[in-house]
Amino acid sequence: MEQARTAHDRTRQEAADIGTEAHDWLRDYWRAIIRKTDKPPTPVDPKVKNCTTAVQDWISQHKVVPIAVELPLYSRILKICGREDFIGLVDDEFSVLDYKSTKFIYPEVALQMCPYGKMYHEEYGQLPETRWGIRMDKLTGEFEDRRYPPESFNDDWDTFLAVFKIYDRLKHLRRKPKPEPKQDFLEGL
Repeated sequence: MEQARTAHDRTRQEAADIGTEAHDWLRDYWRAIIRKTDKPPTPVDPKVKNCTTAVQDWISQHKVVPIAVELPLYSRILKICGREDFIGLVDDEFSVLDYKSTKFIYPEVALQMCPYGKMYHEEYGQLPETRWGIRMDKLTGEFEDRRYPPESFNDDWDTFLAVFKIYDRLKHLRRKPKPEPKQDFLEGL
């Protein structure tokens, strides 16, 4: 009974582990290209291998030049930080990429990549306006991609800011107030 009750947690954790391993391999793959060193060995786990194969198949269909991979980014303006999966040129467009090992490319992906672009711009002076969501299928090794063009960037950025403002305000409202300091009964004597 206990195993049945917690099966969804184990399934979710397994999926997260596969996604993490695939991201780690892709990070090492791109760093090897940037540094001109040996590429990492092929992943052993078949589901991780399917994910990395999916991205490599996607790469084979595009002209891809990495500039930054999992670069820690920070915005002094918004007071947020993040780590993008990839920033570079895709078919000669300055782009940010996000890999997903989920069942779908959810609409939130378009919004999620906007702050990566803005933080990169804030720190390095260049704005990657084109965004790519790439879904890696763990079972088939196929990919699904979605290109978000530069003309959609400002609308998606405005939407991100609105959602972020709501999120930040709710976080503030959920904080428990600090208890008032107790007064020492001898203080007034």
